[in-house]
Amino acid sequence: MPSPAPRCALLAFLALLPAGGAFASASLDCTIADAAVEASASAVLAHGLPAPLSNVAGEITLKSAKGLPALPPKTAFEGEHLAHSWVLGRDVKLQFYRELDGDGVTALDLVIEVRQAGSDEESPYRGRYTLKASWVDKGEAKSKTFSGKAVCTAG
Repeated sequence: MPSPAPRCALLAFLALLPAGGAFASASLDCTIADAAVEASASAVLAHGLPAPLSNVAGEITLKSAKGLPALPPKTAFEGEHLAHSWVLGRDVKLQFYRELDGDGVTALDLVIEVRQAGSDEESPYRGRYTLKASWVDKGEAKSKTFSGKAVCTAG
C-alpha cells in the first residue's frame, strides 16, 4: 500500500486550485432608461478568453417613437446581434445590430460605451449609449438617432 504522503500532497495541491472557475467569469448587466429609450443587456463576461462575452441577451423599447415608422413594442437581441465588443481594463464597449422584418424600422444599431466609475471591482460602469433606428421611406434611406446615459454592473 502506498504511503499517504503523496496523496496528501496531491490533495493539498488540488485545494489550492480555483474551484470551478469561480474567478473565470462574471455577469455583465447594462441598463438604459430615459425618456426615449429603455433597454437592457446581459452577458457572461469571461476573463482571459478570446471571446469574452457569452449568453448575450437583451431588449430595446423605443418609448418615444415620434418621427419613426412602425416599430415592434420590444425588440429582443441575442449573441448573434453582438456586432462588436471591447472589454479591456475599465472600459466596456458593445455594439448590437439587429435587422427587422416587415414594414417600418428595418434596423437598430445600439452602441454602449462605459467606463468603470471607481477603482473597486464592484464599482458600476457609467457612460453613454447611441441608438440609431433606420428605415426606407419611398426609396430613400432615413434614420433617427437617440443618445443618453448607460450604466453597467459586473459581478
